[in-house]
Order: sequence, then structure tokens, then C-alpha cells
Amino acid sequence: MTVKEFLLNEVRAEYRARKARKRFERTPRGGHESFSSQPVHSCIATCAYVWWTGVVNARDGLSETAQLFKVLGSKSRLLLVRLISEGPSPVNSLVERSGLSQPLVSQHLRNLRSAGVVTSTRSGREVLYQLADHHIAHVIDDAITHVLEEHSQT
Repeated sequence: MTVKEFLLNEVRAEYRARKARKRFERTPRGGHESFSSQPVHSCIATCAYVWWTGVVNARDGLSETAQLFKVLGSKSRLLLVRLISEGPSPVNSLVERSGLSQPLVSQHLRNLRSAGVVTSTRSGREVLYQLADHHIAHVIDDAITHVLEEHSQT
């Protein structure tokens, strides 16, 4: 879809929505009803902004990065990622080393797996969890280093 097609579709949709809400007002001359709306150029500018920000966010990965940080926004999940970064680990090992309950560890691992942070491989009855990408461990380590540096400077 081209920019022009997108903008035309958005303007048409906005026009239909406003017409459906029956926003009419009387004009000073002649008392005729006219469609009350923003100027068309304002609507087009809004549509262009929405389209452009969608394109920019799709290109630079900000949405995906925000989602990743949302998943990593838990102290327990950060701990589990650090433990898993040491090597593939089964759930019972993560429970022992983290001090968290087994259901809580399993829930966090499910969230991390659905976000693509960790992968799981079954070995008999045991499921081993490992990092999908070691860059995540580096990001967490860098963030911890940054926080510790800030505290040492104050």
C-alpha cells in the first residue's frame, strides 16, 4: 500500500466515522447543515504522522525492544536469565539455585520462552533451558555494571 492510498483510506474512514456520529452544526449563512470537522489538511497530517511513526517503529525495532525489556522487568526473571546464562539448566536446578518456588520458576520460564529469551530441550523427563541468544546476557550484565557504577559514584 502506498502512502497516498493509506492516507486516502484514513481520511475516508475518518469522514465516515464522523458522519456516522452525526456531528452537524448550523452555518451562520442560510442555516444549512455542514459537516463539522477538523480541516482536511489536519486530518491528513495526523494520518501521515500515524503512518510515519508506524514505519519508523517497524524499522528500528523499538516496539520489540520495549517488549523484551518488559519481559526482563522482573527481578526474578533477571535472576533466572543470569543462572541460565551459565549453562543449560533443568527446572529443579534453577529452583535450588534461585531460592524461588517451583511453580514460580516454571511460570517465569514460560514467559521467557514465549518472549524468545530462552529455549527448551527435552531430555527424557527433564527439560533443559538455555538462552536463545547470549546477547541478552550481555545486556543484563552491562545494565548491572551500569547500576553498580552509579552507586559507587554517589
